[in-house]
Amino acid sequence: MDIIQNISDPAKVSIRDARLSIMDQDMHASQKVRIQYAAKQSGVSNGWKKWSGEVYGLKKNNTISKKVAYEQEFQKRVLENPAKFKDYQNLLSQLKLAYDSLGKVQLNWDYFNEVVGGLEVVKFSQGFEPLVKLSLKSDPVKSDIQKQLKINNDASTAFFKDYNLGTDEKISAALLKLYYNHIPKDLQPEIFRLIEKKYKGDFDRYVQAIYSRSMFTSPDKIIPFLKNYDAGDQKKIVKDPVYMLMKSLYALYFETLGPAYARINDKISVLNRTYMKAQMEVMPEKKYYPDANLTLRVAYGKIGPYAPRDGVIYNWYTTLDGIMQKEDTTVDEFHVSPRLKSLWAKKDYGPYADSKGELHVAFIANNHTTGGNSGSPVLDEEGRLIGINFDRCWEGTMSDVSFDSDFCRNIAVDIRYVLFVIDKYAGAGYLVKEMKLVN
Repeated sequence: MDIIQNISDPAKVSIRDARLSIMDQDMHASQKVRIQYAAKQSGVSNGWKKWSGEVYGLKKNNTISKKVAYEQEFQKRVLENPAKFKDYQNLLSQLKLAYDSLGKVQLNWDYFNEVVGGLEVVKFSQGFEPLVKLSLKSDPVKSDIQKQLKINNDASTAFFKDYNLGTDEKISAALLKLYYNHIPKDLQPEIFRLIEKKYKGDFDRYVQAIYSRSMFTSPDKIIPFLKNYDAGDQKKIVKDPVYMLMKSLYALYFETLGPAYARINDKISVLNRTYMKAQMEVMPEKKYYPDANLTLRVAYGKIGPYAPRDGVIYNWYTTLDGIMQKEDTTVDEFHVSPRLKSLWAKKDYGPYADSKGELHVAFIANNHTTGGNSGSPVLDEEGRLIGINFDRCWEGTMSDVSFDSDFCRNIAVDIRYVLFVIDKYAGAGYLVKEMKLVN
């Protein structure tokens, strides 16, 4: 099935649109595939949703215009005092040139990462490179090869547990076709010339042909191969058509794309350090926050509702009533267990309900959170644990780029709901008794 041709505007289809569409179709058609691909589908979908929210938030917050105005003010001040700020006069133009250069590489970089990231069996085959390299040594060490064989055997067992050949074939053909259609030929992997010549550019036929011949697409082929592996068998890996596709894709990455991308980003990093220093000198009245990435962070904020769009207002908390309202027996993630339904029907919330008898499940606040903050404790002004951070509201995911306390909201599970689940739902009240609870 050609998923690209079945989309109304093929020129606008994204890589993740294609992957999600194929996954969804196959997951609806097979219970086994639904189980195998549930986590994969969620991973692809979560990134897609996050980026969509970022774009929405950046547009709503008029971020680009604000950044342009800020840079114009910076440049104006630099030019007004040329003697003092002589080292910064061309800084913004240098940054623009660097980012323009990055833009020429960025599309190919993104396509490479998204496409290769979606080719399951191709990524799997890359894990056999260490075995090939060990076997090609002039005096290979048998124990090293045996150790690598075990690594590959264990990886194969794990891989095929959640792998469906038909799904991977359709996704691979669709993604390779998108890569071919959107990236200039001089920046494409060399194997695309073979597909043009031998398969007339028919990626569906190409993928079906190489997947049917490859040993990497079936545990019935790869496990016995590893079990009976002997000197010289690395030739079978190297000549495998899936492995050859992988090598062609990664050759482009390691020889051309990766070095160019790294070189430009290194230049941008140096310029940005200078720009940060320049801003602090040119615009000293502005507040500057330290880069807390990859460090322990403490974010401060206030609990409160917000209005992300005209006519839409979100309350600051949700309750167990909302879980019941959202139940959908056709979607696993929205199944509600009979025990939880029973506790809700009886309003058997123990001491964890509020003064109105409602059981709070989650709440929102305008703390500036980012990737990696999930699982962080949320403390009140007295240092008491009141929740556990786990998400951000969709409209505010742009906070990694531009933070606006009016509609950027982090989401935390209410600690009272956690205690309710431990005590009333799971029947582990003895654990709660070991805790120091404060009303």
